[in-house]
Amino acid sequence: MKYLDAHHIMRFLVQVLITAVGTAIIAVGMTLMRKENLGMDAFTALSVGLSHHLPIGLGNIQLGDYLILLVIVLFMDYHQIGFGTLINMMVGYGVQYFTLWFGAYLVFG
Repeated sequence: MKYLDAHHIMRFLVQVLITAVGTAIIAVGMTLMRKENLGMDAFTALSVGLSHHLPIGLGNIQLGDYLILLVIVLFMDYHQIGFGTLINMMVGYGVQYFTLWFGAYLVFG
């Protein structure tokens, strides 16, 4: 039960917070790149393209893509998967949120 002491729990919560903030920063960056037509990485471009042609939101498309990759990694080297992997799977939802938020409050040229 060494992982249930206060030190380990606090360290885990700090790591989760840092990972969530980092994922939010990635989502803001992807949103700005997308809104200003500066391009994006190939994986995100695939997800954006699919979300334009299917009646599914970007967050759900990216989550589905990441779940497929997660299954592949589970069979190849499951030790690489951690809690940060699961948090980072939510970046598509962050892009959706910030796209709506920036669209309401900022004007893009």
